[in-house]
Amino acid sequence: MARGAHRDPLGQPLLTRSSRHLACTPAGERVLAHARRILDVLAELEATAIAADDELLIGFAWAALGEHTVTVQRGWADDGSGKLVFVQSDTPTAGLLEGRCAVAVLRRTIADPRIERAEVGHERRYAVVATDHHLASRSTVCLADLVDDTVAVDDQSGTTTASLWEPDRRPAGFRTTHGIDEWLTVIASGQAIGISSEATLAQFPRPGVVFRLVQDAPPIRVWLGWRRDDPPPSLEALLDLTRRSLAPD
Repeated sequence: MARGAHRDPLGQPLLTRSSRHLACTPAGERVLAHARRILDVLAELEATAIAADDELLIGFAWAALGEHTVTVQRGWADDGSGKLVFVQSDTPTAGLLEGRCAVAVLRRTIADPRIERAEVGHERRYAVVATDHHLASRSTVCLADLVDDTVAVDDQSGTTTASLWEPDRRPAGFRTTHGIDEWLTVIASGQAIGISSEATLAQFPRPGVVFRLVQDAPPIRVWLGWRRDDPPPSLEALLDLTRRSLAPD
């Protein structure tokens, strides 16, 4: 072991120290990154534990329930069930497996036996383009109209994949983004276009971008998910309220 290195129980030197300098080794940097994530999760668990008894935390990755979010919250309160508090978490399970919520709004399949889910509705897909994009003047578009562009996608929680298009007629490329702010910024700059749920249109209007209905895109299925071994109280009432709120007029 190099002079001044301090070996951790993990079996690797994590720090180097001299009389004037303290620094992480490469192994220490990796461990530190994991430790910070663990501390973040513990902080979230503490917040969940001390939440008011009448609050039910609902996780979401991007746009909660769109224009129906407030309707569901108020309906829950009017029924005397307490408060629904929506918390954003850009993870594949919208914070559910990270302990940040009791229920999560999910828009893509999660193949994890720890999660139970129930479908509550469907949402239309919209193309999202810069205001000076040539499709911005259209009222609606088709998937074929989008193949000359790069499509921005969120690989953690997004709902857009190459499978939306026929194998021989796919977009020019895909660009990975992280979180909705980065996604919208890339689109507004003209570097890419996007496709997203109508819930994004309702909750994230943004200068520099417009939303156009994609006529031939399949709808996005919306589920509520919860941990199989810890279903929330009044689950059936929540499912019923959400389904009624998302039902087409």
